[in-house]
Amino acid sequence: MAGRHAGKPHGLIQVRLRPRRASAWLNDEFGKLNMTFLRVKHVAAAALIGLASIGAASRAWANLEDYEFRLVRGELKKGDAVIAVRLVNKRTGQPVPDAVIFATRLDMGPEGMPEMATKLTPVPSAEPGVYQFRANLRMAGGWQLSLGAKVQGETGTLENKLEFKAVP
Repeated sequence: MAGRHAGKPHGLIQVRLRPRRASAWLNDEFGKLNMTFLRVKHVAAAALIGLASIGAASRAWANLEDYEFRLVRGELKKGDAVIAVRLVNKRTGQPVPDAVIFATRLDMGPEGMPEMATKLTPVPSAEPGVYQFRANLRMAGGWQLSLGAKVQGETGTLENKLEFKAVP
């Protein structure tokens, strides 16, 4: 066996490794860095989108401070009367239907007579967001209507005190 394989062990293959050029190595390393940077950029973008959507959603939810009762009329006739109040979202000005009013009180507190209270009876209303009560306003003067309500979709209790005049 003289020839090409003379002096070499039988069955071994000689592999010749060529050193890689530095530019090829740098291209591979920058490619890895570029991919890592792109992944970090995408994760950061997703995090910012998530935070923005949470912030937008929290702004979409109202707070109980965004609601208030308003008198439909500030002056009523003495005697049997229907007191109408409108529950509104202060930010939008829109009426708020379907609130559950569970606490009501009507007294002459503005005249220095809080002990002079009268009974309130709920009366159905045809207008969404308007809540009505029938009462006997026995005396002319200042009256205070105190309301406690639960607003659908909100936690906590909305409380308002409204003053109006009963005239002869």
